[in-house]
Amino acid sequence: MRHVFTHREEARAKGKAARRFIEAHFSPEKVARHLRDMIEGLQVRAAKRFLERSHELVAQAESDLVKGKESIVRATGDTQRITKWFQQRTSLG
Repeated sequence: MRHVFTHREEARAKGKAARRFIEAHFSPEKVARHLRDMIEGLQVRAAKRFLERSHELVAQAESDLVKGKESIVRATGDTQRITKWFQQRTSLG
């Protein structure tokens, strides 16, 4: 603070330069644009994660169905009837 007090013109010039920098780089429009871009980026990443997780869940469900079918076939010994039932209700056959 002593330096500012004893070098007022230098401090005033730095203050004006800082003001111009803030006005140029942090106008309401630029800040809004930056925030919008950040939000859009977050939305895109969230959508990608959702789709990836959805695919994982579908794959797991299909795997569970196949395992369930195999268990039923083993328990009943009725491969044809169980396979026909699965074909009618799923795409797994």
